[in-house]
Amino acid sequence: MPPKGGRRQGKRKQSTKDHKHTRTTRPNRPTQPQFGIAPLILEGAKLNKLQLNDLLKIHLAEVKLNNIQLARNGNFTIYANDVKSFNQLLNDLSTTLTSNGSPSTKVKSIISIKALLPKKSK
Repeated sequence: MPPKGGRRQGKRKQSTKDHKHTRTTRPNRPTQPQFGIAPLILEGAKLNKLQLNDLLKIHLAEVKLNNIQLARNGNFTIYANDVKSFNQLLNDLSTTLTSNGSPSTKVKSIISIKALLPKKSK
């Protein structure tokens, strides 16, 4: 038995007004291209993922990361969240790791800086 005095569930009251949806069009404007920050490759670190994470939290606390991946060959791929974090990782991570027991570490960027620079017109 349905409840007394209320509308039945599933049935909607019909509106007598016509609601017209208007769509506004925008002029075609060129949009800025989306860019992503290149990941950094950490080679030669004799650490596991948790040790690297703890070391980053202690010594480079202001660095913001999206992800840390460990490849089968032992290289880490580190994805920075912003440009400031990317620069700090690129400049300070190898010296931090060297002072903490991993002397033969290298930090590399996948994308060459020359590939990002605009080409000179002749």
